[in-house]
Amino acid sequence: MPESSSASSQFDAAAVSSLPQVIAERNGPLSLVAAEYLPLWLPELKAPEGWTLAGSGGTPTTRMMLRRMNIANIWDGCEVLNLYRVPGEVPREVVFANADRALHEYGARNIHIADIDTPPSYRTITVRITGDLIAEPRPLWAQYTYYVVESAAGTALIEQVIMVGLDAMERLRPEVETLTGNLYRSLLNSIERGQAAHDGSAQQRAVTDSLPGSNVHGAQETKGASMSVLRVNYVTDFYYGDPAVVVTLDGAGVEEMLAAVQAAVTEGSSVLKHDGVIQEFRLQPGAADVDMEPTRIVWRLDAAKATEIAEYLDSLRTPDPRSVQSGHQYVDLVTPIETLILSRDEYVEVNFPWEQPARR
Repeated sequence: MPESSSASSQFDAAAVSSLPQVIAERNGPLSLVAAEYLPLWLPELKAPEGWTLAGSGGTPTTRMMLRRMNIANIWDGCEVLNLYRVPGEVPREVVFANADRALHEYGARNIHIADIDTPPSYRTITVRITGDLIAEPRPLWAQYTYYVVESAAGTALIEQVIMVGLDAMERLRPEVETLTGNLYRSLLNSIERGQAAHDGSAQQRAVTDSLPGSNVHGAQETKGASMSVLRVNYVTDFYYGDPAVVVTLDGAGVEEMLAAVQAAVTEGSSVLKHDGVIQEFRLQPGAADVDMEPTRIVWRLDAAKATEIAEYLDSLRTPDPRSVQSGHQYVDLVTPIETLILSRDEYVEVNFPWEQPARR
């Protein structure tokens, strides 16, 4: 299996029918989520050590990873992960009647299908199919896992395909279990956060490690250091297609934004300059609005909303801003969309493409 090969090139996905194709024929075209939005859908998703990102050879995928144990240009394991937005609802019977379609058309042997128990509150249909592919030059074990998720933003389909050389299965089985389990747990956690955001109960932060240090306070006009992260984006693909204004921060970015918001609360307005973007914070009675342009962000907030944002930013702080503490807070807005997410150390490596929100 050369480096350029993938599960989709070894077995031509276009030549067989699959569950995503069946759903597309029934519901209308599916929209594949690009790789840069994967951290928004599944922010906690991790990969086992040794699995590395790879190109898909021209086949559209959200993510593809390979595992090589010995020869550098030969892969022993391959994972393809695809996230889709789906128009309309997908019945359970459609999922289970077609989940094993691809493996049957590939001529797989020892096909098994299992209903994965998922609590009803998650509104998720989960099915897993395994089988053996008798292929040249190397027989493969294959596992297809499908999640059909119903959310306030609509329906999503998640497809995870894992293929491993049969001769490598004994060694890679624990890593396959890790890949499978990580996706399951990350998805359920993501669903919980989205449900909480929509029912108004999400005011808790997700916290990891923090280190002791010293606090930093800002002034009315603050100029961000170039090493810090402070980005404001309108993101249409947050939580399975539900749009949001996402503020991406690291520890130093939290300090900078907090200083600017606190200054606006006490002085009536403040200005924050960071990486060529000017952010103005203006107190305005009854307002909860963000006007967004690529190089200028204007926050119009009443005193209560500005204080709320300051309190949530304060909850994301650590004694040492250089430490890592992933977490987020949800805030209600009026425009350009109802949801604002203040996110620390979750998407700092992701540069979301600029999207201009529509005027409301």
